[in-house]
Amino acid sequence: MSMIHTPEDGGYLLVGWISLPFGAYYRPYLVKLNANGEKQWEKIINDYNPNLDSRLYDVVHTNEGYFVTGTINTNSHTNVGDILLAQINITDGSFIQQWVYNFDDYYGSSTLDWGINLMALADGGFIIGGKKETVPQYGYVLRLNSNKQIVWFNDSTTFDCGVWGMVQVPTDSSFVTTGCATVLYPR
Repeated sequence: MSMIHTPEDGGYLLVGWISLPFGAYYRPYLVKLNANGEKQWEKIINDYNPNLDSRLYDVVHTNEGYFVTGTINTNSHTNVGDILLAQINITDGSFIQQWVYNFDDYYGSSTLDWGINLMALADGGFIIGGKKETVPQYGYVLRLNSNKQIVWFNDSTTFDCGVWGMVQVPTDSSFVTTGCATVLYPR
């Protein structure tokens, strides 16, 4: 789970996923704790394809509110997962609005697109880092403007397990990413 401090009440917001009973698929899961660590509410999001996994990975706080990213499985595409960016209501965990992105058109095939790491930018835009499960797998960084439209994206097979961390360099507004790579050593 990912966690963020909620400065307006001194509490915490946790996002992740939960498996429902009887081996069901994962569902996005949000929990709001007060300053003493006591649960105020929890929310399981059941709005997506019930036969595939959907997960939340990261949360950020901006002047506009709280935003989460993850991977969701909708019935609107042939692929098995789309990148989610959603603004959430901090009082009950409901989605105020959401945006869904995928790379199917670019790669010409169905992909499982994961939104793993989220960074809010000063101009109201976002950077999402994650992975695309294609053959080969790709790590990616996706730049959104303040209207949540794609400005650019960059992918690399170097991080074939995905982009798992990012930081913005203050001196030139560039980005440093971290990820993992599968390395096979011959015996």
